[in-house]
Amino acid sequence: MKLNGIRQAGFTLLEALIALLLSSLVLLLLASGILEASKIKEILVNDSQAEATQSHTVSGDRQLEWHLFLNQLETYLEGTKNPQVFKEQILLDEWEEETNRYVVTRYDQRGSRNNFVRSKSNGYNRMLTGIQTVHLKKEEGWLLLDFTFRNGENYQGKVWVNSWTEETEENH
Repeated sequence: MKLNGIRQAGFTLLEALIALLLSSLVLLLLASGILEASKIKEILVNDSQAEATQSHTVSGDRQLEWHLFLNQLETYLEGTKNPQVFKEQILLDEWEEETNRYVVTRYDQRGSRNNFVRSKSNGYNRMLTGIQTVHLKKEEGWLLLDFTFRNGENYQGKVWVNSWTEETEENH
């Protein structure tokens, strides 16, 4: 475009309209994606809610937290050896990469007894909170868990630990 003999660079009206149209389409797609994700989350939470002990209802968040805990515990227990499972505590040898040796690791309730934690030489990390009671049991390669939370919700789970069965087979 020329004004008074000087050429000025800029956008034409058509270029500006096309840029505005593309920006609007991107924002529309983004907004609809967020709305759809919200609907899917609501459906998943409603589907995951189940009746627990007595008349309590399990919230979707607690159920998600429970499944994440089971997955995390399964990952931590993979490759461990010499498990000693008591009613409220697990003692075992866990491989530590930093020192290239096995260290004793403990899983139990800690502090005000409402946290389930994993403790080893370099400290501890909280795995679950709001715990009232813990009941643990070992059956062959399975770790059976029965947790009751302070709000009365009860969760049970099973974690398979392959290294625990290999140990038993080696001893026979």
